Amino acid sequence: MYMPVINTFNVRRMSERRFSLFMVLWGLMALAAMAQTRYYVTPDGQAPKVENAWDGPFYGLEDALSKAVPGDEIWVQGLEAGAVYKVDAKDKPFFLKAGVRLYGGFYGNETDVEQRATQGKACSFTFRSVLSADLNGDDRIDPTSLIYTGNTTRQDNAVRVLEVSVITRTTSARWWTDSPSWAGMRKGKKVEE
Repeated sequence: MYMPVINTFNVRRMSERRFSLFMVLWGLMALAAMAQTRYYVTPDGQAPKVENAWDGPFYGLEDALSKAVPGDEIWVQGLEAGAVYKVDAKDKPFFLKAGVRLYGGFYGNETDVEQRATQGKACSFTFRSVLSADLNGDDRIDPTSLIYTGNTTRQDNAVRVLEVSVITRTTSARWWTDSPSWAGMRKGKKVEE
């Protein structure tokens, strides 16, 4: 009876190739599963009334923050006078999940984050998106910096505006426009009043 000689070197090499192919396919499936979704937020949750506006769907900020998963981006429309996005309650800040990127300062027709119009400085957007803790809407707004230190009505404001679950390489809040009642985000760091 004839018994073929099995070369263990070739068997091992074939197994390594199959394993490599499996890893490549697994990696491609993982990338497809992590496909990024972009959420467009406007003050009224409707399409921006601008030329060449974003293709929807459109959301309110709370809805977009709750639906977003790691790898997603949230683009928030601003206005020249400041589009104000207020928290709902004194103890209920907006919640940014780990791995979600939150950007403000959009006109509503950009196709890239870097297209946001600035007033000569990277942190001073022409179309400002404002996260506000002013629950009663009675704080005075300074048109330049949006923070007016003479406000005497801050005791009714929310304690926090934005809570971030975990800061990771892929979690970011690129907002940098402050509300009159919260010193906000400056270069990714919370600034206490």
